[in-house]
Amino acid sequence: MITQSRRPVLLLTRPKAQSERFAAQLAPSVRDAVDIVIAPLMEINMSYAGDLQSYEGVVLTSENAARALSLSSMARMPAFCVGPRTAKVAQTAGFDTHVFGRDADQLVNGVAKMAPKGPLLHLHGTHTRVDVAGRLTALGIPTEARVVYNQVSCSWPDKVINRMRNADRVIAPLFSPRTACLFVAECPEDLRAEVICLSEAVAGELSISHRLGCVICASPTGANMAQAIFRVVMGEPLEGL
Repeated sequence: MITQSRRPVLLLTRPKAQSERFAAQLAPSVRDAVDIVIAPLMEINMSYAGDLQSYEGVVLTSENAARALSLSSMARMPAFCVGPRTAKVAQTAGFDTHVFGRDADQLVNGVAKMAPKGPLLHLHGTHTRVDVAGRLTALGIPTEARVVYNQVSCSWPDKVINRMRNADRVIAPLFSPRTACLFVAECPEDLRAEVICLSEAVAGELSISHRLGCVICASPTGANMAQAIFRVVMGEPLEGL
């Protein structure tokens, strides 16, 4: 049970629209138990996917990359996606979606087993962790890469830092390695937060002090993150995450 005299701050650092959507998906008991502070560490500047006629399919490792397809006329082209959310956006744009795993590594393995005819085009942001195009090409599936959005970093206003300092607890879910890097840069060393990381790759970008005691989701999904937040907020055991 929560014993603090003041409600914990749940710090949501994804872009504003994504943070608002995630907050709405949290259990009512969590929303009632915390003060949700939306403090984006980045904003997304989109561009268009461009001409796709030279390719036999697209590779999508994020929802934002899928959104670049919205103006494309290449309906029914295969789209090889990480996660159901990315696939849903691509499907809405008219693409024939195939979902492989929850991260870029699982995607590469899944596409390699399917062995589609190339060339493929990997759509991604300016900051990316895995050279998907290079790895698929090395596996015999010619793949090119194209940047379709930029993750522009945002600095927190003073009111966010002050709100964190005045809270008894700050719970900070982090969804990507890029966000973790920005969190370390923005969060003062003397300000302790209870960090929840979507994956080991996210936790790997934290400083030593921020990583101490951090919770890592067993599977990199929004549902698992929401469950981890519930347990941390409510003080329930974390086994099985």
